[in-house]
Formats: sequence, C-alpha cells, structure tokens
Amino acid sequence: RGLGDVYKRQLAHILKYVVDELRDFTIEEIQEIIPANINHEPVFPGNRVVKTSSNESIIPGEGLLRFDVCFELDIPEKNSQNGCKIQIDIEAQNSIYNTYEIVTRGIAYTSRLISQQFKTVIDGDNYKKLQKSYSIWLMLQAPLKYDGTIRTYHIQEEVLSGVELKEKGAYDKIKIATIYTSSKHEISQKYEKNDELLRVVMLLFGMSGRSVQEIRGILEKEYGFKMSEELKKGVENMCNLAQGLIIENR
Repeated sequence: RGLGDVYKRQLAHILKYVVDELRDFTIEEIQEIIPANINHEPVFPGNRVVKTSSNESIIPGEGLLRFDVCFELDIPEKNSQNGCKIQIDIEAQNSIYNTYEIVTRGIAYTSRLISQQFKTVIDGDNYKKLQKSYSIWLMLQAPLKYDGTIRTYHIQEEVLSGVELKEKGAYDKIKIATIYTSSKHEISQKYEKNDELLRVVMLLFGMSGRSVQEIRGILEKEYGFKMSEELKKGVENMCNLAQGLIIENR
C-alpha cells in the first residue's frame, strides 16, 4: 500500500502539469480520482478483438504494443469545465538515444489508444464520444544539457481561409509530452520552471548518491508528501529501484 501511495502521489504531480483538463485540480484531488487498480480489460474495436494482458494491446493487423502504465481517468466536473474521460499512457525510458525520436513512438501509442475505443467508447458513427489520449514519456537518465526539458505535441487548427472551428474539443484529441531529467542534477536545487513536476520525478527516479532520508525530507517539506510508515517504505523502494536502474544503465 505504501508504494501505491507514493506512486499515486507522483502520478498526480505528473498529471497536474501535463493534462490540460486537470489544471484547476489540486494534487490531492487528482490523487483521489486515479484508479486504485491500474490494469486493462479486453476491448473490442469493430469486429477485431483487442487482447490486453499485462498492459499489452494486440489488434490483428496492427501489431503488439506494450504500455508501462495505461489507464482511463474519469475527471469530474469542476468550475466551468464539464466532466470527461481521457486515456493516459505513461512510459519510462532510461536512454534518450534511439534510432527514432520518442515523439514518433508517442504518436503510435496515442493512435492505439484511440483505435481501441471503437465499439467500446465509439458506438457506430458517434465520434463525439472519442476520448482524448495522452502519452507521457519520462526520460529519466538524460544528459545534463537536456535536464529540465519538457516538450509537448498536440493538434492545432490552421485556418487557411474561411471560418475557424470554435469547438476545440472536436480536434484536440491527442497530446504527447516528453519530460527530461538527469541524475547529475544537484538534488538541493529547484528547477527554474515546472519544478513541482520535474523535481519530484528526479527525486524518486533520478537520485544519485543521496540518502533515502534526504529524499523523504524534501518530498515531505517541499512537496506535501505525508510520510506515514507505509509511505516511507514506499519511497525507499522507489529510490532503491531508481539506483538499480542507474547502475544497470551505466
């Protein structure tokens, strides 16, 4: 349970600063609406059976995708914003060096999150129900020059002539975010921008040679983590995992 609490708290920090529909929510409010059990159930787009197991998505003719963390988020109505449901995919990467750009992979992942909605969310030709899909990539062991970089990609309307479409929600259906932190970042230093997102990710996954007690102290005093005994154990497990990933990456 402790690890789960840490995990949900960290997810809340990420979602708060990436998901547009959650900007008016507090970290605590977001934490409350994150599903207790994040897993996949079988979905059926059209006549094609989608098999999902261990966060895998298999659509005949479309190949296999494995998601690190993937879930549906049910966002309640707040202020002038209507409630909605969105699809969330969060991926963790140890290396930024690939034969392709991560954003290209993110496009493939958001496309799959959309195609899975046929016959489960979209009934017939009612595309109005299509849920927005997010793919969030944590680049945890980036070189120092990339440290603190956040890039987002989304659909924008370009009116070449005539009248613009007032309903932004009709096309605002995907967003991809890439978040870069480095283990060489000085742990005592806050980031100049987006600190509550970047430093929490860096503290839990990018630590290098710092004690678990120091990590817990910063999370509690500066970012509102309430350190129960279960939560303390959870942070320790997260930090041990992060240190193992650093060693493995080296």
